[in-house]
Amino acid sequence: MGNIKFYDWTEVFLSNILKFMTPDELLKRITLNPIVCFRKPTIRNHRYSVEWMLDLLGSGMPYEEILGDYEDLEREDIQACLVFASRKIMIFLILSLYTSSHK
Repeated sequence: MGNIKFYDWTEVFLSNILKFMTPDELLKRITLNPIVCFRKPTIRNHRYSVEWMLDLLGSGMPYEEILGDYEDLEREDIQACLVFASRKIMIFLILSLYTSSHK
């Protein structure tokens, strides 16, 4: 049995966990710079707006195709756009509930 090497699944499992980013970590990829894209939220200060990315995803373009066409983007950039949009909707709903209850 000395020659048998067992595959260490814990190493694979941990390497996948370490690649996971929390929503707050993903949001750090979204930048607001007044001189880039007319003050729109962008991905890592590049000229890719969150709005543009959501339009691509809404048109049905798969992650893999986006990443193939725009090589400087990463999967986490796309996820960051989705988290950003989700948070913006949540804030909008909270504000609209608050303002409607205080009329």
